[in-house]
Amino acid sequence: MGPSVESCPDERAMRTRRLYPGRDDRVPLYVQGHGTQIGLADERLVVRGELQTTHVRLLNTAQVVIRGNVQISTQAARALLDRGIPLVYLSSGGWFSGRLSGNDTNNIDLRIAQYAAALDPNRCLEFAREFVVAKIRNARTLLRRNHGRPDPVVLGQLKQLARKSRSCDALDSLLGIEGAAARVYFQNFSGMLRRESRFGTFDFERRNRRPPRDPVNAILSFVYALLTKDLVIAVSQVGLEPLLGYYHQRRF
Repeated sequence: MGPSVESCPDERAMRTRRLYPGRDDRVPLYVQGHGTQIGLADERLVVRGELQTTHVRLLNTAQVVIRGNVQISTQAARALLDRGIPLVYLSSGGWFSGRLSGNDTNNIDLRIAQYAAALDPNRCLEFAREFVVAKIRNARTLLRRNHGRPDPVVLGQLKQLARKSRSCDALDSLLGIEGAAARVYFQNFSGMLRRESRFGTFDFERRNRRPPRDPVNAILSFVYALLTKDLVIAVSQVGLEPLLGYYHQRRF
């Protein structure tokens, strides 16, 4: 009887080692408001707005996110760089413009391994399947937990699409499956919303963007921008290249 996968050293070397982020009890600092200024005083950021001044300890800060026309001093920016605290810029409308960060990790071997995997169609498909399966399962879970009356047929469709993703043998086909699951999900998205709230009425018919044309889509687009920001920071901090993916292939 031949060696099992567990006992074969070559197989173990080829496996993907899971990356788990370390616990971080620090919190992000979001600063907005036209004319707001961020300065530095000892080990604290000083945020001066029109109505009040706030002091924030650098030790407790995970990242600084600037939205709109906010000014930050060179001293404050350098303090963030020295401590490895990312500085993120969002437009006034919430578009993720970019980030300022210190020197990247010097683990160049990790980057080389990432590039090599991205050139391997089988590895790309392997990763892409996992991404899409997880996305569809999460969408199904959200509908089950938060929809007022989740339709068993819809839940069945998403379950079946997740299974198809698992056995899909081409990235183009996987894109089609993901798109079909997204349509099913957003067709039922309104069932998870409270129609009336103290903020007004929230109605949702379909997903639209660039620009979003109703309050719910505006919220979705803004939160997606925040998610993009967090993912870029997380990927960069473990030493990977955020622009090089496995599912959506390279293009200029």
